Amino acid sequence: MLQNHRIVSLLAVFALIALWGVGLFARGWWRPDEPREAALVQSIANHPEHLLPELGGRTFAEKPTLTYRVAAQSVKALGMSPAASRLPQLLYALLACGSIMLLTRAMAGNGAALLGGLSFATFTLVYQTQIWLACDALTIAGVCLSLLGSYRGLTALESSPRLQGYLLMHVGLTLAFFGKNFAAWLVPLSTFIVFLLWQRRLRELLRWELWAGALIPVTCIGIWIWQIVATPDGVQTLRVLFWHNLVGRAIPVAAEARYAYTGAHHNSPGKYFIELPLYVLPWTAVAWFATRRAWTAVRTDSPERAAWRFAVCAILPGLVILSLLATARGIYAAPSLAGFALLIALWSVDPKTQASPGARRAVTLTRGLIATLAAIVFLGTLVLQISAHQFSALGVIGPLVCMGVLLTVLQTPSAPALGRVPALTRLGLAYALLLSLGVLPLYATANRWQDLSEVAAGTQAARSHGPLVLWRPDETTLAWVDLYLKAKPQRVFYGDQAPNAGFEPLLTYLQTTPQAQVLALADKKRWTLSRWMQFLRTGVTQSAANSSADLGPFAGRTDFSVDYSYEAPGGRRYVLLSHRSP
Repeated sequence: MLQNHRIVSLLAVFALIALWGVGLFARGWWRPDEPREAALVQSIANHPEHLLPELGGRTFAEKPTLTYRVAAQSVKALGMSPAASRLPQLLYALLACGSIMLLTRAMAGNGAALLGGLSFATFTLVYQTQIWLACDALTIAGVCLSLLGSYRGLTALESSPRLQGYLLMHVGLTLAFFGKNFAAWLVPLSTFIVFLLWQRRLRELLRWELWAGALIPVTCIGIWIWQIVATPDGVQTLRVLFWHNLVGRAIPVAAEARYAYTGAHHNSPGKYFIELPLYVLPWTAVAWFATRRAWTAVRTDSPERAAWRFAVCAILPGLVILSLLATARGIYAAPSLAGFALLIALWSVDPKTQASPGARRAVTLTRGLIATLAAIVFLGTLVLQISAHQFSALGVIGPLVCMGVLLTVLQTPSAPALGRVPALTRLGLAYALLLSLGVLPLYATANRWQDLSEVAAGTQAARSHGPLVLWRPDETTLAWVDLYLKAKPQRVFYGDQAPNAGFEPLLTYLQTTPQAQVLALADKKRWTLSRWMQFLRTGVTQSAANSSADLGPFAGRTDFSVDYSYEAPGGRRYVLLSHRSP
């Protein structure tokens, strides 16, 4: 039995390394956000003396900078590349998964620890968050560490382990803050407070061990704020960080156009609860049956009641509060999914439902979901290979892995024949391999249409000796210009600056700098299926210089001419223009 457990543990380590390795290191910077985040990392790497990064020549003050600073150290050591910029996120993923495994072991025993960590790492939303170059991976790691520390502190019977637990909680809160501001404290603080209210343990707030570690976040955050205040625009920066970017995402506040965050990502009633089944794929069925069991487990007088309540508190209060905010993005819900990993672990070892029909149905439905996803990836890989008329060794690996996952899933018996924990663990291992080696060919194809270096190379080749001007660029445009263009723009006309002034500011500038070229976004043209097939076969996306009369936002003007145009996969288009006096 011990030998089998060691083998499963080794397989889990391999599956998780493959899961994170492929997701982190086999991809380029994918739109819409990763090019921007990469440009922010490069900004810090080039100017480590700056407290905040810059994007397109303007300070980017949306979030604390720890993620960017750690990534900047990686790229300075290894060179600027997608893999190097994401390397620290492997540590964040390990910290988050390790914290969940330790927490589930404390709640449900050694047998469920591996399942808890494996299910958490393979939740669709968590996986997306941990491999995406952004601040959210560090945030999740801090949240998971904080939950582990708070549970240890709450369940400790002596002062020393209680102090250790709460110290761990405060370290997690500190990391979470430097990942995504005070908003990152939503899940750990709401979990702690609601749990105390539910357990009628408000006297816990009087323990000195709880507050001793508060010196860690207070000191670290205080020093960082003091450094920000000391900068020339420190007060305005803090206003952006803690008012516009924090309060302004919860309720509408008066702000400049660039800081009006409630103008995008509008919330809707029940959004997070409606989308929850997608967030926790492929564990949706298991999470549902575990939640049903929690309905009664939190009310029974048993030693496990506190663990069930803690898991529910990690989910419900945070999601309810998020549902009341003005803005909403799926990624905001990622920290709350730690509670579902805890529920799944508790349910998997719960003796009262061990032989129930629900247990068998949960495993059967999970088998069906993973088998369906494996079949979709298998067919998708084959379609891409045939459409592109390209067959490679990499293209063979994916289908073979998909077939192996299908066989493994179909041969996994439903509980209780094998036992819920071993059955679900086997399914989790198979799914982790599907998300890594199975999707590797799809990632290779996606890299081709997500790459923005080609537009930069074409723009660079079409440049004259005059200065470059950017006309109302979005963040993606600013990002690839910062990342790839050797000669940086001399002037940027931002869309939020005098939006009603039309072309007059640009024309005034061009009168004094007639040799300048203007780079602008043109209207997007949605690609047809045949256009996608052509791209997959040939890889050709750009149009020749001077071959298009489409001047983008300058259409209808005779004083501009096209020097270069580029159409990225999917229809995103750029034009490089020269101006001549009418």
